[in-house]
Order: sequence, then structure tokens, then C-alpha cells
Amino acid sequence: MTEEKTGNKKIIFIILAVVIILGLICAGFFFLRKSEEKTTEQPKVGFLDQDKIFKLEAFVNADKKLKQVVKDKETKFKKTVESLDKNNPKDQEKLRELYFTFQQQLNKERSRLRLPLYKNVEASVAQIALKRNMNVVLDKNIVVCGGADVTDEVIEIMKSKDKIEFPPEKDIDASIARSKVGYFDQMVIAKLPDFRKAQNELDRYQQELIKKYNKVAEKKKLTPEQQEQLKASFFEQVEKYRADLYAPIYRKVNRIVKDVALEKNLNLVVNKENVMYGGVNMTDEVADKMVGKKKEEEKK
Repeated sequence: MTEEKTGNKKIIFIILAVVIILGLICAGFFFLRKSEEKTTEQPKVGFLDQDKIFKLEAFVNADKKLKQVVKDKETKFKKTVESLDKNNPKDQEKLRELYFTFQQQLNKERSRLRLPLYKNVEASVAQIALKRNMNVVLDKNIVVCGGADVTDEVIEIMKSKDKIEFPPEKDIDASIARSKVGYFDQMVIAKLPDFRKAQNELDRYQQELIKKYNKVAEKKKLTPEQQEQLKASFFEQVEKYRADLYAPIYRKVNRIVKDVALEKNLNLVVNKENVMYGGVNMTDEVADKMVGKKKEEEKK
């Protein structure tokens, strides 16, 4: 009987030991999981309110200076233009050259005043993005829900008197490499052959339509109301032709963007102008597929 009790005690002791060991293993596993979750925290998406940034004193002062430069140059430009004979071919050519020079000077002055400020904003956003584990920061205007607002932090850095510098390039590259947000430059895509061909066809159609409507206007004496109706009809037909012409191209772009996004394992694709920091640039891949470059290389 005593031996039986002793045996039971041993069994109970063994069971308790096993339970304790299992408990410790589970606790350790739980702890490791928690540690892993902390170390593999998912990168966040940030957004920037550019309207607030452009209200900063530095931007306001730059705009005031630019307006004064524009005013001074416009005054000189107008005086020069008034001295030219608009009916003289040589003066017409000179006028075009003057206008081109005028625009160049304005663009140069605009870059001189604004570019350093834009660079400081970009550097500020990059600093905050790395600090807060963000691999993309978007324009607030396209963010409907979610994301972290970095605007106040950028403003604080911009207002400081310290020199604003970009973080190390290797750190930025490492951050961007983990991004699930892609972007492409629509301005680049719009210059591809498909779009140029469509624009040339639209121009041809417009010219034909103008000739057609001019003949109608010459044959009949139209009232002001009829003239307005004719103009409305013209623009309506042009817009319809434009929509029909570009629709298949837009579908092609959308299809290719989806394909590239899948290849790069991206969850979201936006236009380049909406990206303040980070993201994966997929412009080249989209452009190559648009012109069939990849297929041509595979054939070779």
C-alpha cells in the first residue's frame, strides 16, 4: 500500500514537472514571437500636407521675390515688344526669341528661389521617414484614410536654423527596397509612340472638322445663337473622338501597370507627382512594355 502511494506521488511529480516544462517552453515561444513581431514591424505609410508647407515664411518670401522679378522683367519685355513691328517678319522672329528668353529667365529665377526649399523639404521628409520606419510618404490630397501625418515634423525641421541634410543614401535605398507602393511618371508615358500617334490623329481630325464647319458658316448666315450651337457641336465631336481614340491606350497602360505591379509584388501604384518620398519607380518597366521592348529582346 505504501509502495503504491509512493508510486502515485512519483507519477504526480512527473506530470507536474512536464506541465511546468511545457509552460516554460510556451512562455519562451510567446516571448520570441513578441520579440520577432517587434523586430519585423511592418513599414508605415506617411503623408504630407503640401498646402501647409507652402505657407511657411521661407516659401512666402520666395514667392514675393519671384513676383517682383516677374513684374520687373515683364515691364522691360513690354517696352521692347512695343518698339517692334508685328507685321515685319524679322520683328516677328525677334519677338519669338524675346519671349523664349523671357521664359528661360523666369524659369531660372524660379529654380534659384524655390529649388533649395524643395530640397530641404525632401531631406526633412527623408529624415522623418527613416526615423518612423516609413518607406513611402504620399501627398495628403490622395490619402482618404489611414497613414501617418508627417507635416508638423517637417515644419519643425524647416523652421530650425540647422542645416538640413539627406540621410545616408544606403539607408534610403534599403528603406525603399521594402516598399509595397509603386509609382510611374505619366509625363514620360504620355510621350510614347501610342500617345503621339493618337495626338497626331486627333489634330488631323480637328483640322478636317474646322474646314467642314467653316464651309457651313460661309454658306449660311448664322445668328449668334446658331454660331454658339455650331461651336458647341464642334467641341462635342472633338471630345468624343478624343475619348474613343485614347480609351484603348489607357486600357493598355492600366493593364501593363497591373502586370508590372504584380511582378514587383506591389500593393498600390500612384502617379509620381503624388510621391513625396520612397516608393518603387516602375516607369521604365511600363514604358518598355508599352513599346514592346521586352518582347523584342526575347526574340533576339
